[in-house]
Amino acid sequence: GYRNNFYFAFLASLVFARATATLKCDGRVTSWNRESAALMIKAFPMNTGWAWAGYCKAAIADAGTYVPFDPLWSYLLCTAFAWIAISVVHRNLEVELRAWDRHCKAEADSCELILH
Repeated sequence: GYRNNFYFAFLASLVFARATATLKCDGRVTSWNRESAALMIKAFPMNTGWAWAGYCKAAIADAGTYVPFDPLWSYLLCTAFAWIAISVVHRNLEVELRAWDRHCKAEADSCELILH
């Protein structure tokens, strides 16, 4: 049932998050190793997304066995929720990136003043 899908998606999220952190911290020497790590890092979110999509599909199908409803509304509700959640997280990421860029620029400017 959908509970197994939830456990799979949750486990995939944890494993891929840990693997991504490990791959980003590893010092890859050859360009082949760096590119293969970059490819895996890009593939992990897609696989995790598919796992969560499978959970949502199974949960909606299971809910339909208990309450008669049009699944279209459930898919629209899930899509709206995901869109809003991703938008909020993305906005927070952009704010943090701008703050980091300002910090790096200030550090570079202060180092430049020290060197001259």
